[in-house]
Amino acid sequence: MRYSPISDHLDWSDSPAYEVVLQAKLNHYLAFVESGEILESYPGAKGRLIVLSVVFNFPPDEEGREFLDRLRPIIESAGLLFAMRARPVLSSAECGRESRPSMGTTAVSAV
Repeated sequence: MRYSPISDHLDWSDSPAYEVVLQAKLNHYLAFVESGEILESYPGAKGRLIVLSVVFNFPPDEEGREFLDRLRPIIESAGLLFAMRARPVLSSAECGRESRPSMGTTAVSAV
């Protein structure tokens, strides 16, 4: 298996707008795989199952879950697996540091 992780920092407070952003990201990854570019970048992926894995900082709301349920068969019809999970929310103590104000958003990681 070859995992193509998508780490996502956005929340679902504006689900329709977020769905557009996420769909664009997933289309980018699908194009990367379907064009064969993945094999140029990762020759070891040849003949292996590709898994698009989305890791959310915030769990999807009901509308988001319905959207993701509609995406799964589309992604899997392209011969890929689709996996997703939400990161657990950790307290400051669990992170090993005192609570402090956020200094901004971390950039989304790419393939």
